[in-house]
Amino acid sequence: FGMRNLFILPGQFYGDTYYTPVYTTLTGTNAAPVYAYFYNSSSSAITVNWQAGTGASGSVTVNGNSLNNLYLDLASGYKFYSSGGEPFVAISVVDADNAGNNYDWAFNLITEDALTDATSIAWAPGSDPANPSPTLNFNPVWVTPIAATTLYVKYNGDLTANGPNISPCGAPYDISYTVGALSSTRIFDPNDRDQSGLAVYTCDNTKFTAVWGQDANAGGPTPIASPGIDVGYVMQPKCFDRLILATD
Repeated sequence: FGMRNLFILPGQFYGDTYYTPVYTTLTGTNAAPVYAYFYNSSSSAITVNWQAGTGASGSVTVNGNSLNNLYLDLASGYKFYSSGGEPFVAISVVDADNAGNNYDWAFNLITEDALTDATSIAWAPGSDPANPSPTLNFNPVWVTPIAATTLYVKYNGDLTANGPNISPCGAPYDISYTVGALSSTRIFDPNDRDQSGLAVYTCDNTKFTAVWGQDANAGGPTPIASPGIDVGYVMQPKCFDRLILATD
């Protein structure tokens, strides 16, 4: 199954800077191109600049009350920001070609002002959840930080545990990644091949954006039908320094 699920927010949630960790991983036959779409609700044209973790950069013009888009073909995260600080809306669509039904999912981008240094996810299977014992994993958590940092990952999200490792900020983790600004890290849970419950955080207050969703090339390529699932959504930022860790 699959879906393109986007939420509609009022204007006070618009921003002038956004990030995304999801890029095109499958080209050629059955390609699944990833595009960012920008909407300008004002009457005047704006310029949206972009930067990629590869060092590449550029800009697109978005006319008043209009859309424009950018093909995300570089293997990295991206930053988008308006030249004059004008607010705009940004979303991303996966498999955004004329057919668009092999690996179809989408998500909203979250403004930089709303990003934090921690997040977690409740439901994030790696393949068809009808299989109670999955052996395949196609839907990772994608993460892009706004600056160089170390990402700490707890696969089951239990931040009250005593290990297996303890981060500099005193929380447990299973694995860590030293990453650059605007890099894109795909996190797969190797234990149960299901990212449900997974938590990610930094210890130096570096903000990041995170998305759970299908990687069209994770299966080399990922199966178009089951056990592949064309699903994903943006992960909500959380306040790591205000979490209450307790056991019942």
